[in-house]
Amino acid sequence: MYDKYDNECRVKYGDKVVILFQTVAGDNVQDHDTFQMRYLDTLDFKCVQRGQFYDIIPWLLIQKYVVVIVEQCELTAVHMPVQTSLSLPPLLQ
Repeated sequence: MYDKYDNECRVKYGDKVVILFQTVAGDNVQDHDTFQMRYLDTLDFKCVQRGQFYDIIPWLLIQKYVVVIVEQCELTAVHMPVQTSLSLPPLLQ
C-alpha cells in the first residue's frame, strides 16, 4: 500500500525523492497526523507526525530531495528543491 506512488515518482522526479504517506488506522483522529517518511534512494523509512513537517520539509529541500505528500491514498502535494547555491530553506530565500 505505501509503495503505491514509488514507480510514478521515480519516473517523474528520479531517485532522490521522499514520500510522506499518511497512515490511517480506523477513525482515530490522531492516526491522521502520522505519516510514513520513505526515502526512495535508500528505501529507509520511519514514522513522523504532521507537526514535524515544518522542520522536515525545508531540511529535505536543502538536501535536494523532492518531497511528495500522500494523504488518504491521494497525492496531495509535491515540493521541489530550488535550484540555487544558497543553503537557506526556500521560504527564507
